[in-house]
Amino acid sequence: MVVGAIAGWALVSQVGREQERQLQDVPLLKLFILYHAVLLERLAEQLKNDEVTWCERLAEGYCESFELQHFIDSVRDLLILRVDVPGRSARRRADLKEDINELHKEAQVAVTAWTLRERDREKVAGHYDRQVVADAERDCVNARGQAERRCCFLLGHAYRMGNRSMDHKVACVKRRLAHDGVDHGMAKDPVPNS
Repeated sequence: MVVGAIAGWALVSQVGREQERQLQDVPLLKLFILYHAVLLERLAEQLKNDEVTWCERLAEGYCESFELQHFIDSVRDLLILRVDVPGRSARRRADLKEDINELHKEAQVAVTAWTLRERDREKVAGHYDRQVVADAERDCVNARGQAERRCCFLLGHAYRMGNRSMDHKVACVKRRLAHDGVDHGMAKDPVPNS
């Protein structure tokens, strides 16, 4: 009987110790899960920052609206070529083409507005009222910013849809637009680091 009582006590204490160890591991597990979630959040944030930086570097630095228009058209053409890949459903391809064409259209509208504001600015360049000239300049700068922003949206789609070769092709399109020694914002390589 004494042996049974000792065995029972040992078994109960063993089960108790196992449960105690499991309970001790729970806070550590919670800490690990929290740390993992924080790392994933930071990774997602860094990926988004990389996307925004890449898009802004490619979209800025154009001297004339026709240069940005040519760049937008070239990016659209590259994206459309990347839609038809094996394994992608016809519905998905149609949706991607629709998204690309919508973003392209919005960018075109913004570039057209920039062109019109440039013309308005040129018309009032010799105007005697400085406020009229300042307003025309402000409108032109705003229109240019909107055009670059819409270009960024199209480039963001390229960034999310593309692969490393797409990054290099888009950067090459911008490099080809460089003329008369104008930098076009290419002082830093716009291709994200691996």
